[in-house]
Amino acid sequence: MATGSGNEVMGHPAAAVAWLANALTAYGIGLDPGHVILPGAMTTAPCIGAGQKAEARFGALGSVSVSFI
Repeated sequence: MATGSGNEVMGHPAAAVAWLANALTAYGIGLDPGHVILPGAMTTAPCIGAGQKAEARFGALGSVSVSFI
């Protein structure tokens, strides 16, 4: 359905996290160790419904799938 890479998120996922850290400082908030930060979507969200299966492949990390009933 779609293919994406880290470059799709502000050129590099770390750039998105750096932007977030910088933006939060305006509110006196910082990122703490242990916080989980999701840098953003690398593709558009597919339209999926009952009876369909979706799979995401992450290169050497492997894959994950979900079936909708």
